[in-house]
Amino acid sequence: METLWRAADQEHVRRLMRERGLEKPRPPMRFPREFLDHDQGIGAFNNPEEGQEFMLGFNHVLSGLHKQGDGLSDLERDALRHFMTNRCASPAFVHRMVREHGGASLLETFHLRDLPPDQALTFLLRCHKGRFYRNHYPSLSLVQGGES
Repeated sequence: METLWRAADQEHVRRLMRERGLEKPRPPMRFPREFLDHDQGIGAFNNPEEGQEFMLGFNHVLSGLHKQGDGLSDLERDALRHFMTNRCASPAFVHRMVREHGGASLLETFHLRDLPPDQALTFLLRCHKGRFYRNHYPSLSLVQGGES
């Protein structure tokens, strides 16, 4: 990432660093070496409601989505199944990928190709990512105050 920042317009980089309070031309992120050395692609998504989401083995998800349901390999089917059933990938991440690459391969993976695509995707998301649709309540601790 630092290489991309070095190649960019330096005035723009300085302005961004000032605005974001960065000391170096990269975000202050630390990842384990195994994560950084992963050679099957890393999917990254910034979800404003849930935070940052990362997924290893993302090349198989992308190649599966690009095939639009035709001729999916076992690795691609497994990756797509994992992408949909993984508790950590939000519906917003799934919607983004479907919007950019189409959802036919997801529907094929779950044998829902004969249903209307929007209805089938909604079904899959509600089944596998239902926790994202439930009400979220803030953590609350009640502390009884002492006498002063």
